Amino acid sequence: MIFHHIKALSNLQEVKNVFLMGSYDEKKFRPFLDYVRTVFNFKIHYLQEEIPNNSAGALFYYKDQLLLDSP
Repeated sequence: MIFHHIKALSNLQEVKNVFLMGSYDEKKFRPFLDYVRTVFNFKIHYLQEEIPNNSAGALFYYKDQLLLDSP
């Protein structure tokens, strides 16, 4: 299901970065991330929450990384 959303974002020329946030170990996503990074022309980042914080908590925790390059 995540691939479907990323593919939809690829139709928007303005998209330069996609951030995926979750509490799953990044190693579990590594094969998927490696694959989608070869398919699409934008950067895809996975930000792993050490403690599940809900969406707002994760956005606050990673705000500096999310705002790099003035997205």
